[in-house]
Formats: sequence, structure tokens, C-alpha cells
Amino acid sequence: MSESVKRLRSRLLAIAVVLGVGLAIHLLLVDFYLNRILVDGFAERTEEQFEAVRDTVDTLVLGHSHAKWGVAAAELGDAFNLALDGQTLPETYFVLKSELAEPGLDLKAIVLAADSVSFSDWQIKGIGFRHWYAPRVDYLEIGWRRGQPIRYGVTGLLGRYAPYVGMRSDIYTYLETGGAPQLPYHMGQVMERGSFLAKGSFGKLSETERAEAARRRMGIHYPKAEFDEVAGEYFRKTLELARDRGIFVVVVRFPLTKEYLQASRFFLDASRLNERVDEILADHPEVTLVDARLDYATRPKLFIDPDHLNGTGARRFTRRLRAVLENRRR
Repeated sequence: MSESVKRLRSRLLAIAVVLGVGLAIHLLLVDFYLNRILVDGFAERTEEQFEAVRDTVDTLVLGHSHAKWGVAAAELGDAFNLALDGQTLPETYFVLKSELAEPGLDLKAIVLAADSVSFSDWQIKGIGFRHWYAPRVDYLEIGWRRGQPIRYGVTGLLGRYAPYVGMRSDIYTYLETGGAPQLPYHMGQVMERGSFLAKGSFGKLSETERAEAARRRMGIHYPKAEFDEVAGEYFRKTLELARDRGIFVVVVRFPLTKEYLQASRFFLDASRLNERVDEILADHPEVTLVDARLDYATRPKLFIDPDHLNGTGARRFTRRLRAVLENRRR
């Protein structure tokens, strides 16, 4: 055997060893991140509760945190809240499509969050819960529609095959506390059939504190007061998917506090965003719109913060939704 062949074999062996060790470390990190760090995470807890009852569910709640905190699914009978904080309308569409493709789910209705923030530029922010969404969501398709195929495509791949990448804060939190990453406003809250039922009250803050909290929310929700065309496109696709499957849709504009509504006047013309949504809804007369923005505006004790209902408010509001759904079934 020549010297050059020996060198080549040695190099190939070294590469194989490095790759083998790297693969083993990678698999250990995936297992550690998913089965240790996130075993009690928000998405995982939601999924665990859903799998326990999925065969009995006839109504799904979908959307971002307004739906997660604002709909008490247990008040709707055989319903489940599959919304997640920060869920975008493209993600909502793919979650619904994915669930409908699975056996054992016979949906009759969906409750869908579609208030003005659902269509703001906030929709283009970073992707959360990517490890949970990746098997369900075609991020490459979303990326092409947003003109960012590389960013979204890579996000989807990492979420599916290397979810620990870029999640240093999750890992540090776990190492410091020994538990799943917790955001302050999630701690101590009750999760029932996928719904967060908050215990606190926005009414305990002073008027000045409530107004300041609402202004801070504006900076998060409306970095630009422009209608997100991609969100609108996937909202339309979601309504079409439900219609084609014979699923009744209740579109909801969730209750907001007086402080949130007042602060929004300085940031955007919410009616302009909602008018674009109404144009889409005009093509879907089968959809019922529940516009509850003003319902509890002067009742801060029903909220946990400027734009999320607490458990008491969620149960109260959900009883209204239940009446809408029951009326449809008659």
C-alpha cells in the first residue's frame, strides 16, 4: 500500500470519527433540549393536553395570545385551545391543515383570532416555538411569500432537526432553575384544555400604570401601522380550508381595555386594518364575526394586562361565544 493511500485512509478515518462524535453529541443535545428543557414548556403542555382528548374535540380555538388567554375552552364543551402566544396567521393555517390531515379529529367549528394586531407588521417578527411548529408548518412556503426563503427555510430545518440551535436563553434558564423556560406572565397561571386562565387583575394597577402599560404594548404590536399582506393571504386560505371541510368559523376581535384603545389612537388607525379584514370576510358570508373590542373596555378587573383577559374575563367572554356556536347548531 502506497504512502498516499495510507494518508487518505487516515484522513477518512479521522473524518468518520469526527462526524460520528458530532452526530452523537447532536442527538444528545436534541434529546436534552426536547425531553429535559422543554418537557413542561407551553407548547408541550398544550400538546399533551390535546392528545389526551383529541378524539373528542369538535371545536378548535386558534390564533395568538388573545385567543390563548381569552377563550376558556372548557366553557365550550368538547373544545380545545390550540392557540399559542405569538402565533401568526400563516402558522395558524398550517396548524389547522396539519390537524385536519390526522385521523380521529372530527371538527365542527373553529374560533379564530383575527383582530387588528393579527394583521399588523408584528406578524413578521421572529418565529417562536419553532420546534413545535416545524413538523406542522411549511416555513419555506411562507419564506417565499415573504421574500425571505433562506431565513424561513433555515428556521424550519433547525426547528425540526436541531431545535437547540440559537436557544441559549432556554438552556441557561433550565440550568439555573432546573425547569422549563418560564415567562413572568405565564408563571402561576392555570392551563385548562389548552387555555391559560390568568389569576391576576389589571384593575389593581393605578390609572397611570395602566396607561403606561398600554403604551408599551403599542410598541410591540404595531412597530409599523401597515397591513401585512401575507397574513391577509393566509387568513383567506384558512377560511377557504374551513369552508371546504364544512367547518363553521367564528372570527373574533377580542376585548380590549380602555387604556389600550386610547393608546392605539396615537399609533395607528385600527379601523383601516379592520376594513381590509372586512373585505376578506365579505367573500365568506358563512363566517360569523364577533367584534368584542369594546365589550369590557371599562372593566379592567376582567383583564390581566391591557389586551389579555384574565380567567374571570375569559370565562365570561367564552359564554358569549358558546351562545354563538349553539345558535349555529340549531
